[in-house]
Amino acid sequence: MCELHKQVKEVAQRGFTLVEIMVVVVIIGLLVSLVGPAVLGRQADAQIEAAKSDIANIAQTVELYMLKNGQRIPEMQDLLEKDEHGQPWIRGGNIEDGQFVDPWKTPYEIHQLEGLNFDIISAGPDREMDTDDDIRYAKDEE
Repeated sequence: MCELHKQVKEVAQRGFTLVEIMVVVVIIGLLVSLVGPAVLGRQADAQIEAAKSDIANIAQTVELYMLKNGQRIPEMQDLLEKDEHGQPWIRGGNIEDGQFVDPWKTPYEIHQLEGLNFDIISAGPDREMDTDDDIRYAKDEE
């Protein structure tokens, strides 16, 4: 029994072989190659949904601002100023360098249309305005 104990102790001290380590690395690589694209694809979808949520928040804030300030469509900078309670009109989201930015770090834009109508635009994943991937909200009252 003592001889068996010595053999087990020697195997335990020996550690893992190179082949065992390589098998584990290959398995991890396979898992990453299968799971990675699904996770990365979800991140892009999540960024688009975050931009849509931000735009909906901005649209509601623009409406509130217009009600309290005589129906004037604000510039984005107006929404970052403090209201009568000392809070910025727009809350939450990403504010960097004094600008409200989308998930791709591009500033949102408010464009006045005819009358009291307006657009709110995110440049989208390509960070370029007026392209197919722009995310926008348009308030049109007929």
